[in-house]
Amino acid sequence: MKELNQILKDLDNLSSNQSRKDYLLSICKNPNIKRHDLKRIACNILIENNFIEKYYRESFLVSLENLLLEKFSIFNKSLSFIFSI
Repeated sequence: MKELNQILKDLDNLSSNQSRKDYLLSICKNPNIKRHDLKRIACNILIENNFIEKYYRESFLVSLENLLLEKFSIFNKSLSFIFSI
C-alpha cells in the first residue's frame, strides 16, 4: 500500500497525462525493479485499468490550449530560424 500511495503522490506532481504515462512505463521497464516488486505490480495494474485516463481527465480546453501552444512554439522557432539567415 505504501508503494501505491507513493506512486499516486508522484503522479499528482506531474503536469500532463503523457508525462504520467511515461512515468508509469519507466517504472515497468526499469530493470532494477524486480518483476514481483509491489511497485511494478501496482504500475502494471494502473496501466491495465487506464487509471490515468479515468482519474486525470483533462478538459477539452486544456488539451486544445496545449496543442496550440505546441504548434505556435514550432512556428516561432521556424520564424526565428528564417530571420536569422
